[in-house]
Formats: sequence, structure tokens, C-alpha cells
Amino acid sequence: MENTAVEKVGFDVWNAIRDFLGFELFTYDQGNSNITITVGMVLLIIIALILTKYALKAIYLFATRKLNDEETLRFKGVYNFVSYFIYLFVFISILSISGVDITIILTAAAVFFVGLGLAMREIFQDIIGGLYIMTDKTIMPGDVIEIQGEASKVIEITLRTTRVITREERILIIPNHKFITDVFFNYTQTSRTVRAAITIRIPLHENLDLTEKVLLDAASKNTHVLKNPAPFVMLDNFGEYAYELSLNVFITNSYREPRILSSIRYDIVKMMKENHLQIAIPYFKIDEQMTNFDTKNGTSK
Repeated sequence: MENTAVEKVGFDVWNAIRDFLGFELFTYDQGNSNITITVGMVLLIIIALILTKYALKAIYLFATRKLNDEETLRFKGVYNFVSYFIYLFVFISILSISGVDITIILTAAAVFFVGLGLAMREIFQDIIGGLYIMTDKTIMPGDVIEIQGEASKVIEITLRTTRVITREERILIIPNHKFITDVFFNYTQTSRTVRAAITIRIPLHENLDLTEKVLLDAASKNTHVLKNPAPFVMLDNFGEYAYELSLNVFITNSYREPRILSSIRYDIVKMMKENHLQIAIPYFKIDEQMTNFDTKNGTSK
């Protein structure tokens, strides 16, 4: 008797749960097309998305455990891009398994997005730009770029925007369509090594060979300058009062280029003073006849 009562209670509870999960929140029925959204389906979608989130997080932590900061930024951009499609795939799969006719939803979504695209054209341009950037790898997190005259480092790429940090430590948020419509420089796309130059002028009477040695010593003293390719000095031009030289160095941290070059300039000034070399200063030659010029009458005295 007691067992029968317990079985009845259990059966009633199960029926209550089944009725709750089967409760219809939305129903669409037209001809052969039928869409029914139940409480159970909604809960199943939520649970599936939560499990997908933690699974993707575990994959991200596993994949980035041995990567440095720059490589992690690059992987994060690809990870974010792939995650959108995985979430979409899981969502559509749950609907399909639950018996929902996906073709109706896709058709309705297509019509909806056409109208939405006309109203939010720039946002969709940004999204298309984000997809283009991620697939074409025009830029990647960690790249040093220059756009609209501003040099900066890419820290994150999302579907709609790209976040960069400037050399003044300011964060800029750039719409992705800018990378399709505007011209920009990517200093590190093909190689992390970039060439930087320091221009210097020395008087015409100074020793060129000694000056070249001083410049190369100042470059080799800096730890950020690569040994291979080696620094070199070029005689760029013969000025009216000075030789125009340039010290060319190769570095891998182009984002910190101004600070690196500033440090080398300090060393150049110090070493040129130690070697009794001068840096050319512009001067003006005044004609002796001008000293006898009468400014009042406009004639020579």
C-alpha cells in the first residue's frame, strides 16, 4: 500500500515536470510549417550554451598556457571569431533536434536582416570588415600599425571594432570598416624587424670616419638594436654647412621606437663630446657691406 502511494506521488511529480517542460511559450502553425517553443527547449538551449561557454574557455586556457603575451593576443582574435560560429551552430542544432523547422527561421531571419541592414548599414559594414580582417589576416593582435597618422599597437579585434593602444598609452576604438576603406600601414605583418633612422649633421671640417665609428658604437650599445642585420651609417647629402648623415638600426619593438631612438641620441651626444666632435648648427652669414647700410635713407654709408 505504501509502495503504491510512493509510486503515485513519483508519477505525479514526473507528470508535473513533463507538463512544465512541455508548456508551450510560442506556437506558429501555417500549412506544413510548424514551430513550437517550449520551456524545455529554452532550458535546453540555455544549458547547451553554458556548457559550450565553459568548454570553449577550457580550450582557450589549454591552447594559451605556453604562449607569450603577443601570441596570446593573436590567438584571442581567432578564438573570438570562431566562438561566434560555434555558438550559432549549437543554437541552430538544438532547435533542429527539438523538431523546429529551421528553414522557416532562416527565411524570416534573412528578411529581417535585409531590413535591419538598410537601417544599420555602417554597423554591418563594421561586421563585414571584422570578418574580412580575421579571415584575410590583414591585421592581427600584437601588430603595430599606423592609421590616420597615429602609430599604435593592436590589442583586440572584435566583429565590430578594433581596439588599439597608442604610444601615449591611450586606447582608440576603430570601426572595422576603416581598415577596408582607408589606407593604413602595418609595420609588422611580414616581419617583426623594422628599420629606424636617426639623422645627424656634422660640420664639414669634422672627421667622417670617426663620426661613423661613434654612431655605430652608440647603436651597438643599445640592447634593443639587433646585431643582425647590423646597423649602418649613410652619407645622405652634402649640405651648405654640414654633412648630413643617417644612422640606420634594426629593432623588433617598433611600438617603442621613439624611446629607443631617444636613448641612442643621448648616447650619441655623450660619445661625440668625448671624442671632441661637434654637431652642426645652422648659421647665417652677414655681408660686411650690410654693416654700412643706412636703413633710413636706403643707401650705404
